Amino acid sequence: MVFRFDGKTLQPVSVVLQAKNTAYEFTLDNSKWDFVFSQASADLYLAERQQAKAATQAAKEEKRRLHAKSFPYFAFITCEMNGSSLPVMMCLKTNGRIDVTTASGSKTYGMRDVMGKNDFKVDLTQSFRVYGESGGSAPKLGNMKIEIFSQVPYKLLKTISIFGPADVGAISNSR
Repeated sequence: MVFRFDGKTLQPVSVVLQAKNTAYEFTLDNSKWDFVFSQASADLYLAERQQAKAATQAAKEEKRRLHAKSFPYFAFITCEMNGSSLPVMMCLKTNGRIDVTTASGSKTYGMRDVMGKNDFKVDLTQSFRVYGESGGSAPKLGNMKIEIFSQVPYKLLKTISIFGPADVGAISNSR
């Protein structure tokens, strides 16, 4: 909306609306609204919006591609029971863990790190090892699933499931 200020008040001058590939411009002149239709302005407006959307998408893709140079893989960890998703902490309980070793170093994730998350993602370098251990000695509460994906192209490469209390599993790409 465009306004005009006469020194005392702010008056609306025009409004541009867009609906289904058409732009409508309404202008206020001499206290009455005039309707002006401009297909050229509608086409220009739509072209600019499409260009902006394409530029945003290209920037996101470039950012993802650059991130994938440093971290070509990622681990996606979930906890399931009878086909239903559970928070990851239900599989770790108090003494379970996820150990991730990459070229960047090693990190251990426990129940507090995944609290409230139904899935957990960790970026991985070219060389990696992901180790999971389900927690507890009580009866099994859920199955921890560790999936390894490539970033570009986005593709599932390997899956392991860790069943039962104090069960372990690992996926490695170390050289």
